[in-house]
Amino acid sequence: MESLMRMRILLLVWGGLMLTWLGAAVFGWGNVETGSS
Repeated sequence: MESLMRMRILLLVWGGLMLTWLGAAVFGWGNVETGSS
């Protein structure tokens, strides 16, 4: 049972990391696009 909780926490952390990474990438890309033009 404990392993299940650990897996859920790991999934949550990884999901948050990927979401923030994707958001930062998209945000940075948009800034570069508007800055270049």
